[in-house]
Amino acid sequence: MTHNLLVNISYGRDPRALVVTATLLFAFLTLTVSSTDDNDPKLIRWKMQRILKEVSQIIEKNYYDAKLNGVNWKSAVEVARKRIDEADHTGEMVAAISGLVARLNDSHTVFIPPGRTEHPHFGFEVKPFGEDAIVYEVMPQGPADLAGLRVGDGIEVVNDFKVTRANIDDMMRYFRLLNPNRTLHLTVATDGTKTRQIVIEAKLKAEVTKDFSRLYNTYERELKQDETPSSREYDSGIVYLKFPSFMVVPHDAGSFVRKAEHASAVILDLRENGGGRQDALLEVAGYFIHEPGDLAESISREKTDALKIKPKKPGITAPLFVLVDSHSASASEMFARSIQLNHRGKIVGDRTSGRVNQAAIYWGPYRTTFAPGRIRALMWRWNSPEMRFPWARTRRASSN
Repeated sequence: MTHNLLVNISYGRDPRALVVTATLLFAFLTLTVSSTDDNDPKLIRWKMQRILKEVSQIIEKNYYDAKLNGVNWKSAVEVARKRIDEADHTGEMVAAISGLVARLNDSHTVFIPPGRTEHPHFGFEVKPFGEDAIVYEVMPQGPADLAGLRVGDGIEVVNDFKVTRANIDDMMRYFRLLNPNRTLHLTVATDGTKTRQIVIEAKLKAEVTKDFSRLYNTYERELKQDETPSSREYDSGIVYLKFPSFMVVPHDAGSFVRKAEHASAVILDLRENGGGRQDALLEVAGYFIHEPGDLAESISREKTDALKIKPKKPGITAPLFVLVDSHSASASEMFARSIQLNHRGKIVGDRTSGRVNQAAIYWGPYRTTFAPGRIRALMWRWNSPEMRFPWARTRRASSN
């Protein structure tokens, strides 16, 4: 069996088909490492050293900034190599490669490790709300539910690590994907009251019963429903559009927002929208922004291009309210900020993710008999004199 190494990198392609995404979009893996491999330390160490070499070379060759954000890449790679040599288990080796990539301090450059034979199912979802990390989904009769975790609980500590707004997403990615943990020790509080300790024992794939499988599949279906575009028109003429991703072709994006052509007001819900395609972003922006202009600059090794908004006719002129949250990222942040700068509507919600950059998918030429995993590297950086992250708050929502 052969696999490709997937990288999103910084070299020239047709920018209309590029993806503008946040980290969570690439958390789905089909690659696997066999249980036999996991039980052979020498083999897995050899594999991880090969992965490290391929990852480091692809980033060095293709990252948008030839200076690699000022990182001494040769030295950093050597540190990662030594960490793999000294690691006691696979999770530490994966963390060494992830740590190398993290040295770039870039939201759009992420190593996605090979799939593992065992995947911990904790049965809950958490994300930042304000400065807190709040549980917003709990699987009924799942491990978290049975341990006493509830929707609305604030997580303050995970496995002795203090939780902050800035680290909760990366922390959960680490414990679920990079270095999967069987047990989570949580310190939680509800409504700022006295804290309590919760221990969640994950269900592993090999241990899943038919009953648990049915419960988990139902839970997954409900989560995926939130990822499906939907619309609703109210008697007053208000149109609600839930747009969970820009990862659609421009025609479909345009057809969807045109449902609001005759609305008296539009609510565009970009909560949980982690970004998507650049051309879809420009398509949607063209319906709501009525003067041509630059959305941002796209900076690569070779050149700097302006991303231009081309207004659509007829456009949508109704008052606009854009809903965002801490998982609104990249393309959705760009759209929200553009609405602010053009005084076109009001932004309502939590502070957004702060991951405003651009990446593209690249399949590396390296083939081997093991599953090498994949990485995502920044291809273009977006920049604008006024373009920063659209920090929007419910208590101070405005068009400015």
